Amino acid sequence: CRERPLLARIARVVEFYQEATQGQIPTDKKVLQELINGMKSAEGTLLDPEIAAVFTRVLENRFGSYLQ
Repeated sequence: CRERPLLARIARVVEFYQEATQGQIPTDKKVLQELINGMKSAEGTLLDPEIAAVFTRVLENRFGSYLQ
């Protein structure tokens, strides 16, 4: 993943999110948890692990109340 430019790695994480959510903000606990789990599973394969980890932390911090 490191051989790709930073912007391309960030864009791939955003594309993954958009594909998974169809451009909608996840408001259902199950959907949000599946999205986070999917991103974590894709770290190191489809997604840059560092960028995906930051993105999932942002999701957990932003929407954490839905997960409890």
